[in-house]
Amino acid sequence: GETVSEVLDVPGRGLCHYTQTEGAFSQPNAGVCQDMLGWAYDVTLGSTDTDLCELYCGNGCFTVALAPNFRRVVATEMSKASVLLAQENMRANNVDNVRVARLSAEDFVEAYEGTRYFRRLDDGGIMIGQHDNRKETKSEEGKKEGKDG
Repeated sequence: GETVSEVLDVPGRGLCHYTQTEGAFSQPNAGVCQDMLGWAYDVTLGSTDTDLCELYCGNGCFTVALAPNFRRVVATEMSKASVLLAQENMRANNVDNVRVARLSAEDFVEAYEGTRYFRRLDDGGIMIGQHDNRKETKSEEGKKEGKDG
């Protein structure tokens, strides 16, 4: 679809460049969006020793603005087109501590708990949870199927 480019001056963060798909969900009022992002940026200052998970990140509007405040960020979205757009917006803003994955909230919980393996997480270099349960889960699934893990 058609895309629209926008630059928002986020209080405390500075300029953030975004591309979004025309007609996709977004905050249509740039001033309100800047204020929301500025508030979120401000209240997450001092979080650089923690990680952030943003579920349903869309084009990465909040992800771009908040990423500098965190050690690592995993952002999820169900739409493949939105995942690609969010990744593009990370590159446009030189944000390198974010990984975007196509996952629902339910999928995220299963990955976090290590109860389900998602190849797309491995392919994207994404580890979710306090330790990497994914390989263990894959191995257990293989044993159940009579295969070596």
